[in-house]
Amino acid sequence: MEGLTEIGSSKMFGGYNRRYRHFSPTLGCSMTFYIYFPPSADSQKLP
Repeated sequence: MEGLTEIGSSKMFGGYNRRYRHFSPTLGCSMTFYIYFPPSADSQKLP
């Protein structure tokens, strides 16, 4: 995904909830979404 930018991160339930933004050429606007990384993300491969 081109132009993916992390715009925030919050510690939550022992892991991190990270906020990202990218531009959608199909919709013609910026889209924002979150991904939760559990505490095990540092030591294990995630699905």
